[in-house]
Amino acid sequence: MKYISLDVEVDGPCQPIYSMVCFGAVLIDKHLETTFYGKTRPISDLYIPENLAISGFTREQHLGFPDPAEVLPKFVEWIKEVAGTKVCLISDVLTGDWACMNYYFHKYCGFNPFGYGHGRRLSDIIGGMENDLYFKWKHMKSKENIHDPVFDALENAKIFRGLKHKGLHI
Repeated sequence: MKYISLDVEVDGPCQPIYSMVCFGAVLIDKHLETTFYGKTRPISDLYIPENLAISGFTREQHLGFPDPAEVLPKFVEWIKEVAGTKVCLISDVLTGDWACMNYYFHKYCGFNPFGYGHGRRLSDIIGGMENDLYFKWKHMKSKENIHDPVFDALENAKIFRGLKHKGLHI
């Protein structure tokens, strides 16, 4: 099994009512240098300005991004190339990142390469290892989330990879 850390930026809380703005992925391996970055234009006329502002993009910029129908198949090919077909998604906020990508994958590719059961929330893994599901772990990051999805995915990948040294069998 290979692992990919993923982070998604959105312009609202629920897709397809709102839209994904961009996403970043990092293959979790020894070097953490294999990445993917995608931007997708809106799939809805609705957006929450405050949510979009977190991504650092304006609505005008977002409207100029590539069609998700072009970006998502490229991401699927990247996943297959770097991780094969047995791959698990690691995310800070699995219910948001996985749910958003699941919708986009099914709409634009017909399937989700991570499947239904191959996603793990980093907080739950760490909380389980600490025997405290409310364990505060954000201090483990070298920097706070900056809402650059590749950077944020990389920070999570570093933490996940480091858990191997604490006894996580990956």
